[in-house]
Amino acid sequence: MKNRTHILTRLLRLVLVSLCLLSCPDPGQAQDTPAADPFVDLGTISFSKEYKIKPGDEFIIFPIRNNSSRTISNIHAWIYKYSEDANGQPSGLLLVNNPHRGGMVADGKTHTPGTVADWRFPLVRGNRTSDPTGKFTLRVSPKSILFALIEPAQKKTEP
Repeated sequence: MKNRTHILTRLLRLVLVSLCLLSCPDPGQAQDTPAADPFVDLGTISFSKEYKIKPGDEFIIFPIRNNSSRTISNIHAWIYKYSEDANGQPSGLLLVNNPHRGGMVADGKTHTPGTVADWRFPLVRGNRTSDPTGKFTLRVSPKSILFALIEPAQKKTEP
């Protein structure tokens, strides 16, 4: 009986130590550190902070990478103009587009998986920029990304 209690005590200690070690892994052991990526990862898509806008333009262009396994046909996004305070924190967010009006691919091609395409989003008339130095950001809900019903044909690769 004493020997059995001793074995159960050691087994319980081993299980507790194993759970402690498994619940607190060092992220450096499991994954490589990501390289400096100019894109902000949102899951299904990633967008670049390097947008294009000119004074008097009625639209803003964001480079967007398709991280999904399907072709994207439309994106409904919220575009905000903001300023930064002394600490570098965003303040004064202003919605500058109609999120119900989706963006469109600027070059007119399909946005296939793994590729980067320029998406053009229209700005609301009262919020057109006269000063292109303002900062803009993009917010996208996963439900506002629409996929193509029919995938384009794959390019044939020769063996």
